[in-house]
Amino acid sequence: PRRRELDMDAKWIERVTGSLEDKKRYKQYKARKEQLPANYHTAIDALERYLTYFGSITKGHVLVSMLEDLADLFEQSAANGTPIRVASKSVRVRAVTDAALRVPGYRGILAFTLPEALWLAEDHDDVVVGYPSADRAAIAALAADQRTAARVTLMVDDLAQLDLIDAV
Repeated sequence: PRRRELDMDAKWIERVTGSLEDKKRYKQYKARKEQLPANYHTAIDALERYLTYFGSITKGHVLVSMLEDLADLFEQSAANGTPIRVASKSVRVRAVTDAALRVPGYRGILAFTLPEALWLAEDHDDVVVGYPSADRAAIAALAADQRTAARVTLMVDDLAQLDLIDAV
């Protein structure tokens, strides 16, 4: 009877406070995060904040699983020396982007639009446009400037996009 009461108490506590197993996994994630090189902390902290506050995740085990996947990604990146690319959509201030790119481990920009990428490529040599563009004027400007074309990479999500680029 006493064992049964303890089991019921444990279930009640978990119902109120959340899964004890999830708490253990979260502590393990935090320990893994602390083992990452210092220059990765800003990025992983920002992603963790985003998932926690804006991710609309209501189940603790789902959040912990996502954080564990995030730790896997950052551990692999750190082991391979893969740099962190700054997303201009998230960092809308040029001076902040420039400052982030001076931090060891950060390299390149993921631009929101092609016109923005053209502007960023004036001072940066590794800019990827994160979304396909149908902006003919911006594509023409990119094609007309060899220096900028060497600095900017376009993304496409359909073969027709390549036809549009070729037609400009």
